[in-house]
Amino acid sequence: GVLSTIVAAGIIFGVIFLISFIKEKTRKHNNTSNQQQGEVIDGYRYTENTEYYDDDTEQIIVCSVLNNIKQYSNGLFVTNSNELYELNTTQKFSDTNENCHKITDIKIKKIIGSYYLSEDNKLYHNEWMGEGKREIRESASDSYTNRIFLEILSNDDILSAKEIKSECKDDKCVYIYEVLKTDGKVYEYTITTTYKYNSWSDKSEYTAKLDKEEIKYEFPNEKIIEYGTTSWDGRRYAITDKGVYMPQLKNPECKNYADVECEYGLAKEDYFSKKINDIAIISEIEGEGDWGRLNYYNKEGKFIQLTKSKDGEV
Repeated sequence: GVLSTIVAAGIIFGVIFLISFIKEKTRKHNNTSNQQQGEVIDGYRYTENTEYYDDDTEQIIVCSVLNNIKQYSNGLFVTNSNELYELNTTQKFSDTNENCHKITDIKIKKIIGSYYLSEDNKLYHNEWMGEGKREIRESASDSYTNRIFLEILSNDDILSAKEIKSECKDDKCVYIYEVLKTDGKVYEYTITTTYKYNSWSDKSEYTAKLDKEEIKYEFPNEKIIEYGTTSWDGRRYAITDKGVYMPQLKNPECKNYADVECEYGLAKEDYFSKKINDIAIISEIEGEGDWGRLNYYNKEGKFIQLTKSKDGEV
């Protein structure tokens, strides 16, 4: 009767659900096993994982300008048409229904450190306004920061710049910047600023001067297009038009002595470099020598994690 039909339907539904559950678990197990197994090259094991930070789900961001990014830094990016966007990889914005949206009508041509340089050479910074909102505001018109950025680092041949060291004494400061230029090389700038208070005008006066410029990194037949720091230790990495360069320890003996500073250079990571044309945004990069990890979003918006380790190590 009706009861028998209901019971039979329940059994059939249960069987279908069980089969689907087993298939999904098997898929995830095989996927995880393949990712853990990876590929062994010259004693190193390389894996590619599409599961977002091991939570068994794939993450895909939706952003209509994802393949039009010129420069990305700390959740904000500048497009090739000089528009400034905010990116949220886990939630969408209500005004676009995408993971990105434009946050200002000001045309920004590049990001320098934590500042944003407009097409008309004004300096801006972003401030949190509460409730997850940012606002782009113009920086003070006269300060050592403006003198450095507007007089020295605003040149069109400079793509990005990062302060790595500073020392001040009395009315004089010395700053060291690593600067990426359009020629595809990274330079080290030594910049001196001076401060003087003019009692007649009741104003503070700042000057900035480039004292020294020398090449720090260049790679034959390759142009550096992105230069940054690894996520947890601040070591340098570089992305060229042909590959990925990771930190490389130059003096391993430093690990044995408290008074010997470790020195790092850059070495090309061939396996990671195979993916160079697939990368839209790098979200995290870390490692050195025998191990490494590169998290990025590809041009379809999918999260990808690449890892490197000594074969036999976890």
